[in-house]
Amino acid sequence: MDAKPTSINQILYLPETYVIPVFQRYYEWQDDQWEQLWFDISSMLENRAETLSHFIGPFVFISHSSPSSTLHLIIDGQQRLITISLIFAALRDLAIQNEFSSLSELLNQYLFSKDADGSQQMKLITRVLDRDTFKNILQGDYSRIDKASKIYKSYNFFKSKIEKQ
Repeated sequence: MDAKPTSINQILYLPETYVIPVFQRYYEWQDDQWEQLWFDISSMLENRAETLSHFIGPFVFISHSSPSSTLHLIIDGQQRLITISLIFAALRDLAIQNEFSSLSELLNQYLFSKDADGSQQMKLITRVLDRDTFKNILQGDYSRIDKASKIYKSYNFFKSKIEKQ
């Protein structure tokens, strides 16, 4: 095992795929965890930290590389990675709403990879019961979302917090 510090940028910006295996739990974060993460992000930004870094906890992956792609099974950190992706989606949607196209395109690079044929593929593949809502949020299709899901509630929580800033 090779443990080393890394950043969300190093994880999600690369054209690699992260899969939450079937033995992991579904998305379970709720208000307490969202509030704590939002507090941490807000504190960091309010203090204008020069490095803008925050230890969000460890991520543990089992990786498999082939000539065409790298696939990572997420052993630890799936709740955090889903939540960070939802924050990026909320930021992207607000960037679109406010006509910041270059920012929205940049944020999409954290959510999607491009295949050889140019089609977009999600970088994070959630468990089956979470997948449709997560995929629809990432694709900006809100007409077919399970509004009772914790994934949708998390997205709305962070979107409303960002809108108030």
